[in-house]
Amino acid sequence: MKHTLKRIIACLLCAVLLVPAVASVAAEPDAAQSFLPKTDDAIPTVVIPGIFQSDVRMYDENGVEMTAYTRPFFLDSTWDIVKKAVKKVGLPLLTTLLTQHDFGGRLARNFADAVGDIVFGKIGANPDGSLKYNIKPVQYKTCLANLSPEDQQFVLNAMPMNDYVQAAGPEKLYFLSYNSFAPIKDNAEDLYELIQIAKRETGSDKVNIVPVSQGASIANYLLEYHPEVVDDLHKIIYVVPALDGANVLGDLYVYGLNDDPNDLYGDMFTNVLKDAGTGALVNLALRLFPNAVLNDMLDQVMDAAIEQIKYSTSMWALIPSGYYEQAADKYLSGPDDAYIRSQTDAYYQAQRNSRDNILRAKNAGVQVFDVVNYNHILYPIAKTWDEVNADGIIHLDSTSMGAVSAPVDGTLPADYTQAGNSFGTCADPTHNHIDPHRMVDASTGLLPDHTFYFYNGDHEKTAQNDVVIKLVETLMLTDRIEDVYTDPAFPQFNTQRVSRNLIEDVDSMRGYQAQGDDQAALDDAIAAVDAVIANTVVDTEAFEQAKTDFYAIYDKLTGEDHSPKELSAFMKMIVRLDAFVDRRVGKQGYSDVFRIKS
Repeated sequence: MKHTLKRIIACLLCAVLLVPAVASVAAEPDAAQSFLPKTDDAIPTVVIPGIFQSDVRMYDENGVEMTAYTRPFFLDSTWDIVKKAVKKVGLPLLTTLLTQHDFGGRLARNFADAVGDIVFGKIGANPDGSLKYNIKPVQYKTCLANLSPEDQQFVLNAMPMNDYVQAAGPEKLYFLSYNSFAPIKDNAEDLYELIQIAKRETGSDKVNIVPVSQGASIANYLLEYHPEVVDDLHKIIYVVPALDGANVLGDLYVYGLNDDPNDLYGDMFTNVLKDAGTGALVNLALRLFPNAVLNDMLDQVMDAAIEQIKYSTSMWALIPSGYYEQAADKYLSGPDDAYIRSQTDAYYQAQRNSRDNILRAKNAGVQVFDVVNYNHILYPIAKTWDEVNADGIIHLDSTSMGAVSAPVDGTLPADYTQAGNSFGTCADPTHNHIDPHRMVDASTGLLPDHTFYFYNGDHEKTAQNDVVIKLVETLMLTDRIEDVYTDPAFPQFNTQRVSRNLIEDVDSMRGYQAQGDDQAALDDAIAAVDAVIANTVVDTEAFEQAKTDFYAIYDKLTGEDHSPKELSAFMKMIVRLDAFVDRRVGKQGYSDVFRIKS
């Protein structure tokens, strides 16, 4: 029950906050030879991870860690959650279900209060931006080499830079640990300090920084309010960066949760929960409420959630600039909001100046690269989920610094030709910056010659794409890639492959002693995987075939099962029932049928 409750709460409301930015994987330090050349001259690198990728803990008034809470939202135990929920919504819920009316809006109000308290209550901030509870990240103000084995493993799980560590040494890798709800100014100051530490410890006069997802908002603030930092930087390597926030969060702040009935009773929860059976079950449950009551509940839940975290400037830094003024007027116009509004206005300035600041760094000699995903719909909890191209979490305009694109699975008009940009960052008319699917015009992005695109790329699975990791590690360690044309192994336009677990499973079987034909089948399967992984220009069909063939023999030898998981008979019945109800009832609550008829 605890897992299911956490999954539903986290997916519905943690998706509000972009979910974990680049999903981590269990990546044991790899003993195999690194694909990168070993060197003693590597430029030290500071990784700025994404949302919820830092180890953040809650402490009591005596500084003792409170281990009873579940990070990152610090939820109480399942039993305590149930008690709070029943106390707040039990009676109005029963009354509404029996009468199909929410008298005085009591259910919506109490339900929103309960969700706000249970999910967001412990991560809220005060009007001065300080956190209500003693929540702090486990910070690493030194290189990876000086961390405990447990902390080293945590860092490499968050960003699996194992090959870089082998080639450059753990003394060259630094990791900014921060609280995703803390004041963004504090996080940026910590980043500035860590850059100076890296320079001092390594004796290098330059440092690379790798801002990932939410980490790009911290880099925005750094470049605006510490302009002198450009003298400390060798490269900036953005990875799926939230440089102009995320539409999904802007939609939620300005419009609230998407209440379009075609989405609400359709595939919204299947998409968010990534489970057709659970999504169908949620759809059936939602119809227990009249649509008007359900919409009121969703609106108030969103308002209650934002009220809890509205003084978190790091969350405001994820609001796209086009949404900011409307969202700030909505939530930060009260007498107690003046200080935070001054802080969010300051970040808004940094956000609007982001592209100019990046060009200023580039003109000062800093090499700037960008790695982005596209053609993956936003979570449909957002109003504009089907209107923009995205990587599932962040819209492409933000990650690519302005690339024009058709919506997901769409194409640019037949007569469209690449438009170029006003920054003049690609002056060569012979360069082709339109992707093979005619979906993206990269020439309109800020850095068309230095931005790498991954088709069908899923934000949450970026760290599981070995090609992305190899590209970023190569950029971190060497200067051999000057632009998107330098190395055919890393072209401007490529395709996602989720390969990390496969690579680890193949490595675990090297040297395995099987019998007869099984040994031959295993050797052939490993060789086939090695061949497709060695090719960083992704051939999706060849990759999937090699993966299928490997797991056929792997499962036979280990007794594991990697075949596609089917829904249980019960969940199949639920999916069929949901489809039947949808045909009979339509996109509304059960009682709405009779209400409309009457």
